Amino acid sequence: MNLQKLFALSLVLVCCNAYSQEESTTDWNARYQALIKSDPSVLRKVDSGQVTKQEIIDWLKSMEKGGGWKAEKKQKTDWDAAYETFLESNPKVRSKLASGETSKTEIIEYLKLESGEKSGKDKWDGDKKEWDGDKKEWDGDKKEWDGDKKEWDGGTKGKNAGSANARYKGYRSLVEGSKKREYILHVPASYDKTKPTPLVINFHGFGGRASDYAEEVGVRFDLNEIADENGFLVAYPQAAFREKGANYWEPGDTGRQDIEVNDVYFTKQLIADIGNELNLDTTRIYAVGYSNGGMMAYDLACCASDSIAAVGIMSGIMLSDTCYEKDAHTSVIHFHGVSDGVLPYEGDNNYKSVSSVIDLWVDHNEIPTANRVTTKMKGGDVVREAYRGGKEDTSVVLYSVKREYRQPGGHVWFSEPIDGKHPNQILWDFLSSNRLEKND
Repeated sequence: MNLQKLFALSLVLVCCNAYSQEESTTDWNARYQALIKSDPSVLRKVDSGQVTKQEIIDWLKSMEKGGGWKAEKKQKTDWDAAYETFLESNPKVRSKLASGETSKTEIIEYLKLESGEKSGKDKWDGDKKEWDGDKKEWDGDKKEWDGDKKEWDGGTKGKNAGSANARYKGYRSLVEGSKKREYILHVPASYDKTKPTPLVINFHGFGGRASDYAEEVGVRFDLNEIADENGFLVAYPQAAFREKGANYWEPGDTGRQDIEVNDVYFTKQLIADIGNELNLDTTRIYAVGYSNGGMMAYDLACCASDSIAAVGIMSGIMLSDTCYEKDAHTSVIHFHGVSDGVLPYEGDNNYKSVSSVIDLWVDHNEIPTANRVTTKMKGGDVVREAYRGGKEDTSVVLYSVKREYRQPGGHVWFSEPIDGKHPNQILWDFLSSNRLEKND
């Protein structure tokens, strides 16, 4: 694809210079780290999802063998790139993806069919899965895959997504009766069992997998490193496979004590499970999330305020029109791209605007609007609106990202430093300034 050719050309000059003197036995991870540090354009491609760490390592290996960029590159990689390109040009499809009306797998399957790679039994069920003529909109009603909705991004298979999670460092499982849920736990190197330790619970987006998310946000975007430096635990829970044919979070406490169907109850049991093994500071437990995970974090700010001291949102939104627990005063920090094509900054027919959600929390926490302080940051690419002085010393802070890595602020986990500070550090600094009152 053109994207891969352009990437390969930009990579050649750097690699030939940086690695011509190195031994073939050099650690490939070290080579990868050296490359992304030496070429910001490559790092941006990694951050934006245009290429993966493994693709770069495979390319480096092929360069050592004199093979250049592999022509026989894995099929999955090609379709991931095609999928990303397709989403970039189709905002309505991105919106339907976020709402669960379609999935990444369905879109890739459609692209394969259009290319002629698949036929016969692999075709869509009847004519229910046709894109319209200009291939920019999903047609009319919600589509159903022809009977087998098990395949999920890159080999994750619905309820069996944990088969990949189980191979990841820090894997944990939580079992109640016949029900099982999973999570990845990062324990900082500085952990001291004699000292109560804060916990950040980080919820992935729609269709995500805990191990992939832990690798992406925890490792590539340095959240785990910041956890090591600041001494806090990070849990990456796995969403359940639900009726929309994907793994996703379902905000709202149903009251059922069932870890499989009630994500609020599951979260509380996850906290208890970690507390049974490690020394938790129960006054400093925080919920953060990306996209659909941000929806879950917002919900916990309302219905689990007795457990959650503050919440952080990355490119997410609140689904409920109100915080139904009137005494649930919780501090909120929210990062959102003004050009987000999935959960639009200004809202749409399906989702509220970011400003309306912020206003809701300012009002709920009883913060005078006159307390707002607006600051332009990063040369005007980011605008911070901070509301402080709320009930129970709560605050609400919004970071509106106009541009990141010289691109319009989109639907991402933000990672470019803001006035010299990593967004994850900004996130932690805010969260850690909040704690629950101890009940004696």
